[in-house]
Amino acid sequence: MAPRFLSPFHQVLFGAAAPLRGLAILKSNFRQLGGLCVLPVIITLITLGFVIAGVVHGISNIDISALAGNWIPSFLAGIVNFIGKLLLIVVLFLFSYLIFTPIGLALATPINDVISARTEKILLGKNYGPLPGLTIWKGLLHTCQHLTITLSIGIPLAILAITPFINIAFVWFNILFALLVLSLELVDIPLSKRVFRYFQKWAYLKNHFFYFLGFGAVCFLMMTIPIVNLALMPLNIIGGTWLYLKMEGKLDPSPGQLESGGSREPWGGE
Repeated sequence: MAPRFLSPFHQVLFGAAAPLRGLAILKSNFRQLGGLCVLPVIITLITLGFVIAGVVHGISNIDISALAGNWIPSFLAGIVNFIGKLLLIVVLFLFSYLIFTPIGLALATPINDVISARTEKILLGKNYGPLPGLTIWKGLLHTCQHLTITLSIGIPLAILAITPFINIAFVWFNILFALLVLSLELVDIPLSKRVFRYFQKWAYLKNHFFYFLGFGAVCFLMMTIPIVNLALMPLNIIGGTWLYLKMEGKLDPSPGQLESGGSREPWGGE
């Protein structure tokens, strides 16, 4: 099980370290994992390319100050228009991740399944036991379930996030929701391979909230960095697999290793 003696702050650090651990694992095992990471990148690039182009084109044709009517003084119209477009871009960008990230992951399910399985085999060594593989149909079923829940919660939050006077607070709720959804998607494969049902995955997130929060925050920030975001999916599938194994205590050093000077660092030293 996860090391629950850690404070919430250290649990966040633990989760935030997962993408970096994923990078280290990919770098040291590039021959086994590198080739598999190309196809998810291509799928992600094509999907997000269409989404970003649509968001930018749609926002550029909207005049927020005109929608507000005549109650805004003319000297404030430019400021209102800028802030309104900025908030709208944030909300639509979050929606892009909430909707299209699971679609991209579903289409790449068989590839990501192999990436996750190979990562477990590398990390567990002799303790690795093969698990049933995942098909694209299972990925699409999960995506349908996921989008139903995401939209039923995300749409009201998005409406509140563009409502005057209260929008600033609900933009942050949107961000939090997006972080958690993204982190759960990236840890989904090791959970699905262990036959977790959909709502059991959310219960698992609840029980490991701060780990998922740290993981999702770093992954979300990486998604905003050009070029780096292209490697996000496969890199963080590896990181998410590592995080699951660490939370379950499968990578913890034995008492003998600790006595001989093994690392006690909760964020990934082994």
